[in-house]
Amino acid sequence: MNIWGKVFAFFIILLGGGAFVLTTQLLDYRQSWMKVVETNRKALTEAKKATIEKSQELKKLQAEYDRLVLGWDIYINNLTASGDPAQGTLNLTVGPPQLNEGKDKDGKPVLPVIYAFQPGANGKYEYVGEFRAERLAAGNSTFKANWRMRPTDGAMWKVGPNWRIRTRIPISDKLKFDQMSIAFSDADERFTNSTNDLARSRDEFAKKIKVALSNRENELQGFAAYEGDRGKLEDEMIDGVLATLVREEEARNTALSQADALRHELNSTVEKFEKLKSSNSKAATELRGNVAPATAKVSQK
Repeated sequence: MNIWGKVFAFFIILLGGGAFVLTTQLLDYRQSWMKVVETNRKALTEAKKATIEKSQELKKLQAEYDRLVLGWDIYINNLTASGDPAQGTLNLTVGPPQLNEGKDKDGKPVLPVIYAFQPGANGKYEYVGEFRAERLAAGNSTFKANWRMRPTDGAMWKVGPNWRIRTRIPISDKLKFDQMSIAFSDADERFTNSTNDLARSRDEFAKKIKVALSNRENELQGFAAYEGDRGKLEDEMIDGVLATLVREEEARNTALSQADALRHELNSTVEKFEKLKSSNSKAATELRGNVAPATAKVSQK
């Protein structure tokens, strides 16, 4: 082999060694990239899965949001409320052009209905109720409670700033409030009926007590109306228990006094009799001692 052949062989050996080294490094790089690709593929798969889940959750939340928003119309904030809560009258700083008259099916004007909310705790709002407009004026309108007011309803109103109104609320929420109002009305009616029944029973009982007391007083003091029936009725019925009792007490006292006098007279008579008996016995004894004994004479014939 000539010198060039040796040179070329040497270069071939070097190139082969370099190729082997490069191939080994290439395989290492390929494996490393394959791991990265696999990791990225898994991450991409998980990301797609998470994206699908989030999309489904978004659709669910969007549907829930739409369901909640559905039935709610426009709202107007930062209104100042005044009026007479005891009468169910509410004045609000609102009016045209926010609120305007409507038309019924016959084309007649209809004043709007609103739903009022008052400021509550922690920046929340409390539902007050449904109101029907009685007068509309720019920045100052009058509304009347559109339900049967209870004595405690007006006391719960917080007249002042930061009121909110809506022109519509969901039917389900309105139905709950209406059902509560009906339940309260029924309870109030039952309470009123019970109170009236109690008052009526109390009056009837008082009348019966008055009649019974009058009869008892007449029994004790007498029935003057029966004076014409004296002789037909017992004296106790006409004169009363008290007068009869006093008369009987007086008669008893008289009888006791007479009995006591008779008892004293009897005792005195007995004493006189005993004295007379003793005196007679003594006289008889003395008489027997003074009389001579009789002598019997025998006849000679």
